[in-house]
Amino acid sequence: MFLSDEDLDIENAWRFSSQDPKLWKLDGSAFWPLLILFFHFSVLTLILAVVSIGLFAWLQRKGYTPAVAWRRLVRFIFGNTRLRGPV
Repeated sequence: MFLSDEDLDIENAWRFSSQDPKLWKLDGSAFWPLLILFFHFSVLTLILAVVSIGLFAWLQRKGYTPAVAWRRLVRFIFGNTRLRGPV
């Protein structure tokens, strides 16, 4: 059975659903400061949003996702120590 163009569009809609969302080539999770900015607009939150988005852009340029950067930061602070026993 042959598929029409509309059927192909529906199939292609799910093609990239497993990938992380991106906006202007930045990871979608880098834009959470904008949500804070929208709810509480002030100069301070604008500066924090711009700085944090710049930080996330720099991390992505280095090849880190926000989750990987967080794990590396925790590893840097606490070292290779692992808890033993029940937590």
